[in-house]
Amino acid sequence: MNNGDLAGDFNAGAAENSAVSRRAAAQSYLNGIPKPRPPMGRSMREAHCHTRARELAGYRFGLDEQTTCELLEKWAADFPPGEVKYFVHQAYLPIDFEEDDEEEAEPSASQATATVIQLRPQQQAQPQPLDRVALWKTQRRTPAEGATGTKPDYLDQRRPEGQRILPRSPSGCIAEWIGHWGHHKTGAAIAEACEAVALSRRVLIIALEDGDGVETLRLPPAAAHRGMTLEDLAGKLEVWREPFDITREQDRNDLIATFDDFDPDLIFIDVATLAIGDRSPSADVTGIAMTLGLNHLASAFKATVVALKHPPDSLTGTDMRALGSTLQGGLIYSTVLWMYDEKSATLRGHVAKAKNGPAGFDVFMRNQPAADGTPVIVDVPPEEWGKLTRKPVVTETADQPVDDLREKVVAALKAIYAAGNHKPISVPELVKQIAGCSEQTQAGKTLGNKIRRATKRSRRRKGSLADLTWPGGEYLFKPYDAKE
Repeated sequence: MNNGDLAGDFNAGAAENSAVSRRAAAQSYLNGIPKPRPPMGRSMREAHCHTRARELAGYRFGLDEQTTCELLEKWAADFPPGEVKYFVHQAYLPIDFEEDDEEEAEPSASQATATVIQLRPQQQAQPQPLDRVALWKTQRRTPAEGATGTKPDYLDQRRPEGQRILPRSPSGCIAEWIGHWGHHKTGAAIAEACEAVALSRRVLIIALEDGDGVETLRLPPAAAHRGMTLEDLAGKLEVWREPFDITREQDRNDLIATFDDFDPDLIFIDVATLAIGDRSPSADVTGIAMTLGLNHLASAFKATVVALKHPPDSLTGTDMRALGSTLQGGLIYSTVLWMYDEKSATLRGHVAKAKNGPAGFDVFMRNQPAADGTPVIVDVPPEEWGKLTRKPVVTETADQPVDDLREKVVAALKAIYAAGNHKPISVPELVKQIAGCSEQTQAGKTLGNKIRRATKRSRRRKGSLADLTWPGGEYLFKPYDAKE
């Protein structure tokens, strides 16, 4: 073998190694950037994919057309393969350069290789503009075609039909769970996560409030109760604890890229208030940004995203709403209110809102603590729910039912006055008279808060109780003589 043969073999091997390394570098680069998928707009996705094709084809990596097409088809899986090939083909179109008058010497092999790898940006093939209208026309569907798509349903199939709480949609959807501290929202989320894993779903728990407790204390006994070991959860359930701002697009894109290989079906964010950075939850713009961020995650993974939230301290029972802007609830797919009764160790989930299903019903779970006292939330059999359903307390007069809060308060004040109490009357006394229970109970606390809010309304507003209160007294009511 002469020296020329040796040189040829060496150059061929070097070129092959260079192609392999450039392909690996391009693959690593694509893995580190967001994929072109909704809710990114269609035009932006096209531009995103087109730019990546130019980078792989041109000065940045210098790959051949076949390799570029293979990498992009895998990276841009949401695009039909034909469209990806179109993007790649555009990136490799030849360019007509003006011919120089002087003839240039033919470059050497090494110079040619360097030119391929290090093409200047201005020498790259400029992609032709896409005919977006033509692409959109292919995506139009008749009502009959649309009706053949996958219908929204629920993840918690173990519950009776019409009494399920975890919605699922082909394009992803968002839900909110609202409950006070200590009412076992986190425990319910862990329970639903384990039940979803049992149905071969992948679950991501973003534990921003108590990641250590979730991983070391709560998850092990919850899995054990359902006959699963922590090894059984590997590849199916992950807990993530890094700081995260859902209102920032870069944070969302990084999260999507981080868990792209995991591709969760169900995501819990515990709690959403810790995922908005230093923004005020009361600002309307924050409520909109939070909801848009949740929608971004849901669309990217085609998953159900559940945001756990706290209500204001003054709101309890079915009056609860998320702390902050009311726009949060208005833009949410489903809302579940969680209430815990310590006496019976029962957790009640009230479905206050459901976009594609029934609402206004309750589901029940129970706290069955582990040996060390760690809360473990388990299902209550549906056949026992009827015994646990709370019936609204209705106070009646001799003539007709009392439906309005003001009428209830007036009737209670008259009854207290008739019993001989002519002193200022407190809210707890009214609650006892109206509901027959103290404010230590859930129903009593809810009624008491309603009365207090009504006393602060303007006297001109409907339902105001301000004219019934004692002058200068904080939540004290005047005696009410039935003869007045």
